[in-house]
Amino acid sequence: MPKENIPKSEYMGMVDFLQKNKLNMFIQNSSIFHAKYVSRKLIESANNELNIFSGTLDETFFCSDAILNTLKEKFEKNPSFKINIVVESEIESNILEFKKKLGDCLFDDGRINVFPRKAHEKITHFMVNDTNGIRIEEEHQLGDVQNIRAKINFNSPRYATKFWNIFNELKGIN
Repeated sequence: MPKENIPKSEYMGMVDFLQKNKLNMFIQNSSIFHAKYVSRKLIESANNELNIFSGTLDETFFCSDAILNTLKEKFEKNPSFKINIVVESEIESNILEFKKKLGDCLFDDGRINVFPRKAHEKITHFMVNDTNGIRIEEEHQLGDVQNIRAKINFNSPRYATKFWNIFNELKGIN
């Protein structure tokens, strides 16, 4: 399992190998750099849809240039690509900033849907795409981004289906 002291290039190479070969194998992410890198890879490997359950949409992660640029590229390459986000932030400005940075038109035509939800103290957030890719965070304090640990798999039909269904429950679709 990778630790933060593994060189970034080695971690990126391992993630790229797993994504390219669609291996059903879990690896760890233990830093904000790891989280952003694997999230970008999950966005890239999605076909038409990505579901995200997150605590916030702030500058630390989703409004970072790395994630925003990857999302913009995905929308340009695939006009039918869609993102659904359940966010626990009650801070409307975070959602508005995310919307502003990606473009109102993506929200207006239903390509990005954000579902605010009441925050809980401890939660397990996740990201799942329509090609069986998943990133599952360990339970953590809301807002404690520096200590978030997660596991990632680019081809886990079992976990992807489970978390896809959980996501639909969170946003109110059965």
